[in-house]
Amino acid sequence: MKKIVMVLMLLAMIPVGRLDAQEPPPQGQGCYLDDGQGCTVFYAADEGIALGGNNEDFWNPFTKMWFVPAETGSYGRMYVGFDDFSLQGGMNDQGLFFDGLAVKDVRVPVDPTKETYNGNLVDKAMAECATVDCVIDMINHYDMSGAWNGQFFFGDRTGDAAIIEPLNVIRKEGRYLLATNFFQSEVPAEERDQECWRYQAAHEQLEAADEFSVALFRDILDAVHQEETWGGTLYSTIYDLNAGLIYVYLFHDFEHEVVLNLADELAQGAHTYDIPALFPVNETYARWAELEGAELNDTIAARLADDVDPAVYENYVGWYPIPAEYGLMYTGAEVTTQDGKLYIHAVGDVKPPLELLPASETEFFYVNFDHAGEFTISFVEDGLIYRAAGMPELKLERE
Repeated sequence: MKKIVMVLMLLAMIPVGRLDAQEPPPQGQGCYLDDGQGCTVFYAADEGIALGGNNEDFWNPFTKMWFVPAETGSYGRMYVGFDDFSLQGGMNDQGLFFDGLAVKDVRVPVDPTKETYNGNLVDKAMAECATVDCVIDMINHYDMSGAWNGQFFFGDRTGDAAIIEPLNVIRKEGRYLLATNFFQSEVPAEERDQECWRYQAAHEQLEAADEFSVALFRDILDAVHQEETWGGTLYSTIYDLNAGLIYVYLFHDFEHEVVLNLADELAQGAHTYDIPALFPVNETYARWAELEGAELNDTIAARLADDVDPAVYENYVGWYPIPAEYGLMYTGAEVTTQDGKLYIHAVGDVKPPLELLPASETEFFYVNFDHAGEFTISFVEDGLIYRAAGMPELKLERE
């Protein structure tokens, strides 16, 4: 599983797949926490090359990739994830990549000697750091208390990598570093192959490699991919940290490859891709995604008003400041239109603008696959009213 929600995240043609489940070799508790919980992340560096690789194993078919151009004080970066736009992986224009892996729940105690960061610390690291050392220094500076259900893997173009567990940091010591879904601080090195079959398979290929290459990483991702009725490996990424290239694969089909140049993408400005739309139609994926996404589509259809004229959206375009007394990290909300759709973006949030769907001419809603962060917006004469479960109602006046 690669849906990571923890303190760091508050502060991831011809079809070749099949829909029947694999029978993987026996694995320890660190290979799966529950049905569908598994991912594989690894990094390796040789002279002149530094690569990061990831299999995204989950069951949400609405996978995304989005780009955040550089600004004063922040590097350009790209992220991959799902339709709630929580950060599951990514790379910045300095050759730093990260990815997250689900693990057992851990509660980190409060450290009163350290500063609290009210934002997304992963994005702060990707925006401000070029090296793993910088990331670790940043993490050590802040109080990381709270509930964790994951760990983070960072690697840079200098040859350095680390796994940040809730209570420990595992530094790269040899030519490569590898992680699945267990804490390596709790498992001796000689026992890790028995902890997870995916760890063993990737470890054997990395250890035997005379040199590292994109082709080798692709073979490893293929060897450890999952094909399950719940989805399995939804997408895979390989990051060439020196060249700034992103190799993407859909639904454990390693015959079809999309290569994106990070610099070229950032030059286009902020934008988002639906990952499946980058590829030729994969019929196996399409059938599974239609079934898995049916509930969300039904939810939208039940609430959606199909008689709202998009021309009315222009009435709501504008800037809505967020009063400081609300205690939020965002300075305001910007409402825009594009291609006949209405969007809202909380300024200061790394998430891209979110599409607002009309329930009527004045009421709009945002929903996603796992219902995380859903909300309703009502436009009134002098502003908007924001409503979300578990939050007080917010009234924002338009400037």
